[in-house]
Amino acid sequence: MIQILVIFGAAIYLLLGLLVIVLVAKSTKGRIIGIIILALIPSWDVIIGYPTFWYFCKFKSGMKIYKTVENVEGFYVGELRIKRTPRMPNKNYKYIDYQVEETGEFFRSYWLNDASSEGCYKPKKKDEYKFKESFDQEIPCFAVKPLQPDEVSRYEVAYQPNKDQRILAIPTIDKFIYTEINDRHHNETLGIRVMYRWNRGWLRATLLNVDGSLGTLCPFKGNSEVLIYNTLKSKDN
Repeated sequence: MIQILVIFGAAIYLLLGLLVIVLVAKSTKGRIIGIIILALIPSWDVIIGYPTFWYFCKFKSGMKIYKTVENVEGFYVGELRIKRTPRMPNKNYKYIDYQVEETGEFFRSYWLNDASSEGCYKPKKKDEYKFKESFDQEIPCFAVKPLQPDEVSRYEVAYQPNKDQRILAIPTIDKFIYTEINDRHHNETLGIRVMYRWNRGWLRATLLNVDGSLGTLCPFKGNSEVLIYNTLKSKDN
């Protein structure tokens, strides 16, 4: 339905624009200028935006590692909304720590060598593919134990830590930190993954009544796991 409305609106715009050009412009040169203006009205910010976005993607986005740490066994991932199944540990580390948002309590999820151990949780079926390369046969289970605040890992991996920044208003380009790794004891940032979002034109966003969700993101390759593994180096890496 939305696509039909967009096509209908574009057709009306073109017909009315061409009609005005034919009625107002008296010369061929004037009509050519009118057609150029007609084309630029909905697309001028896209024409400017693409090379600008490309520049930020090419030279400003991606992973930035300021400091690496060796022999890391696990890390803290912040507050989570967990109601039933506990958070599964990262496959390359021994444990992850987290805080349950509803209660404020801290917990540690850690891998078990013996699947028959008491309190053993199995990864969900949809997550099993993540472990096939790391575990030869049986996918291991994990357990959970409560933590005191001072027992939580000093290293924190924060996903989308609300650090958005509008770089340009026209064209609309936003910079945001998608992943940030911190040393909580020293209040030090160890690494970040910087991404940029381009909203791809005012007209399209206006017609669809969506501001921001139409954006194109970059970098197009790489992921946060690579940043984590290269910043917090585990014994198995």
